[in-house]
Amino acid sequence: MVLKEKCYLPSEEERKWVKRKIEEVKEKVSSALNECGLDYKEIVPGGSTARDTFLPGDSDFDIFVLTEDPESCLKCASEKIRNGNIKPGHLKIWNFKTDDGATVDLVFVHPKEREKWFTLEHTKIYSSFSEKEKEMVRKLKALMKEECAYGAENGGITGVAIEEGVRSFGENICENLREDLWLQDPTANRPRNLLASVSKEKWELVKEACSLEREPNCDYCNSDKFLKKMENKGYRVVVLQNKYPTKDKNYQKAKSICYKSCRKIGDLEECICDAYSDREKTVVAFKVKPEELPPTKMRCVSADAPEIAIEKFKEKHPDWFYDEQGRVCVEVKRDVTDVVSEMINNIESEWVSS
Repeated sequence: MVLKEKCYLPSEEERKWVKRKIEEVKEKVSSALNECGLDYKEIVPGGSTARDTFLPGDSDFDIFVLTEDPESCLKCASEKIRNGNIKPGHLKIWNFKTDDGATVDLVFVHPKEREKWFTLEHTKIYSSFSEKEKEMVRKLKALMKEECAYGAENGGITGVAIEEGVRSFGENICENLREDLWLQDPTANRPRNLLASVSKEKWELVKEACSLEREPNCDYCNSDKFLKKMENKGYRVVVLQNKYPTKDKNYQKAKSICYKSCRKIGDLEECICDAYSDREKTVVAFKVKPEELPPTKMRCVSADAPEIAIEKFKEKHPDWFYDEQGRVCVEVKRDVTDVVSEMINNIESEWVSS
């Protein structure tokens, strides 16, 4: 009997290629900085490729350059290393593609600005994983990616959180992840939660992924799969074309607009919003209760309100009456009764005007 190859494990050839590519990129960066006459302290690989916990075909490279002049080094990289662009954000990053299509984030940071490069300490910790532990990390990453629960840019769990979970709990990682939304960063000397990126909505998907007792099939999430998944869970969905340059910006804006729409309608017993963004589009998923409101609603002013307020309320609403609590009330017509249609209209119009 021939065992099926595990799709989430890279081949030995790919692992060797990753190691060679890291050394090639380090040499390329060193050569460029030397040409510019710039000094640097160290060039250090980070991320899952450095830790050998990457998934097949998902080998983006994070290379950190510790230098006392990050600005000049970034300028040099932009001039000497082609096929790239300056990445938006608070870090100085030159993002480029190598000749064979590998994507590299070249991060320039000052050695004293530890908060910008402390992630390198994760590499020191998790690089010592056994092959069994690396397989556990890869399997969990694959399951989380299949269930739309992975990636900080979409409110999901991160690779480093999974790695720390494996280091801390071993095979019991999922039992522990199901209990608490806190995982202390071992590189920090103060409280720092490695699960801080996980939204309460995605946390439910993390727990679902953890409960799956099967091998991943590596059919990873995208906006279409998220849409079908959420529809199957009883959510309503809205498909939006991306407006912003990054997935995290599209995700955050879409989710914010969804909750804003719920508040605008009001009188809802339940409102849950989630979103997922890929390179082309963003899907908003929402669940509201009730989905339809009665045609009228009660508006009341407390019996303890100032007399002038009560009189003005009565003048404005001639058909007022006292309710059982002694409040002055009136029954008014609602502007919105079809909550689902109103939510969809609000989300689409807000997205266009945002």
